[in-house]
Amino acid sequence: SLYRQEWREARERFQSLPGNSSFGETAHYIAEEIPHMENSSRKSPLLAGVLSAAVPGSGQLYLGRRGDAWLAFVLNGLFIAGIIEALNQDPPAVAGMLGLFEAGWYAGNIYSAVNGAHKYNLHQARRFIQEMEDRFPYEPPGSSPTTGLFGIRLGLGF
Repeated sequence: SLYRQEWREARERFQSLPGNSSFGETAHYIAEEIPHMENSSRKSPLLAGVLSAAVPGSGQLYLGRRGDAWLAFVLNGLFIAGIIEALNQDPPAVAGMLGLFEAGWYAGNIYSAVNGAHKYNLHQARRFIQEMEDRFPYEPPGSSPTTGLFGIRLGLGF
């Protein structure tokens, strides 16, 4: 559950371990840490997408990706300026072609922001799990040093 980011289920499973077991005290501590990680360090993919739809690049800025934000803003702005100029001076086909390219860049900007939020959240979850594994290395009696804390390698299903 923890590796699948099923936070509520993982917390319940950690809390269900008896406190007097060899892993119980650590499991209860981890169960108390899960809500802090889940609530404090996440970025909303919906918000990132809405921001980028409203102003290209603002979703990337929300994610702290300033270079990507600047690039999205400038490229979308240049395409829009080109479309406006083409509508004023060139045949409508030129504006239509630029519009097709702009639609792709605009959609890519939104996709990039949403995908970036998902990647950010995944990175935060992996960092949390690694931090817990580093803080609480657990080796059952007779196990190898590569046995993991959270049960995939222990067979506990956490």
